[in-house]
Amino acid sequence: MREIRFRAWNRIVGRMSDPFGIDHDHSQTAWQNIEIMQSTGLQDKNRVSIFEGDIVEDHIGKGFVEYVEKYAGFRVNYRDGKCKWFYDYNLKGERDSIVVIGNIHENQDIY
Repeated sequence: MREIRFRAWNRIVGRMSDPFGIDHDHSQTAWQNIEIMQSTGLQDKNRVSIFEGDIVEDHIGKGFVEYVEKYAGFRVNYRDGKCKWFYDYNLKGERDSIVVIGNIHENQDIY
């Protein structure tokens, strides 16, 4: 069984943090400034955990990771409109081709 992990982008301070360690007043306004992102449960070729919102590069190109609720799965979306599902990386033995190069909040310029 995989460990379920999260991280949070805090829009107020402009950095990632532990979502369970955020000091706030529990108001709706405070939570509107936090974006929670779930881990995919996978690591890149450098053993870095991959989260939704990460920008990754693989044998296809650069893309960002998103969770698609309709299909209950994670995928990489590329600029040209194509996508690749995470189960494809496993099925085709391509997990060593993916590397995290940033995230959509701190590194928009690289995507």
